[in-house]
Amino acid sequence: MIEKPHPLALALASLKRSAQPDAPRFALVLGGGSGRNILPLLSAHIAVDVIEEDAARAQALRDRFDQEPSVRVAHGPYAEPNVFARQYNAVLSTHALLHGSSAAISGTLEALKELLAPDADMMLTLGSARDPRLGTGQRIDAQTWTPLESPEKGVPHVYYDREEARTALRSFAVVSLREVCARDIVGRWAHAVDATPEIVHWFAHVKNEGGAAPL
Repeated sequence: MIEKPHPLALALASLKRSAQPDAPRFALVLGGGSGRNILPLLSAHIAVDVIEEDAARAQALRDRFDQEPSVRVAHGPYAEPNVFARQYNAVLSTHALLHGSSAAISGTLEALKELLAPDADMMLTLGSARDPRLGTGQRIDAQTWTPLESPEKGVPHVYYDREEARTALRSFAVVSLREVCARDIVGRWAHAVDATPEIVHWFAHVKNEGGAAPL
């Protein structure tokens, strides 16, 4: 059974579909997962490049979209997003920026900015400090905790309050930033149904002010 696309994927596809519909458009998806979020972008006639850190998921995505010339998939670290040497009108990250460390996420965001066209839109999720998992497991830094139990044992999670989230996004113009109970919309490939009583994410829509120099 194919999962429904993430709300941010649908929102980004709708936004880019209505803006300059005849102009070439390219999106970078950070973390391809099951591929559920690629489909709405394709339906909006957006070419999609995907970076996936998990080798098995990257291969599964290649297999799934083997006959789709508008999709390219690379296996590699999210912190090094300049894989395809392309400038993007849109970036989507529904889970890739939830894990790692606050320093690593900041570094990835700065690297992404270098790939964005002027006025490009990026929609992403960040972990919220209101998530009940904050403070459980092993503390890695001021904002990062690694669960010692659960299906995500050993995976560091980064949590932000509103001020910290805005600081992390300081290189961009924040269009919207809202907290969402995300338990019902996270990918089932990433979370078991009963893995946690609640998952709270920040949903952010940011724009690239000024834009990067053409690649």
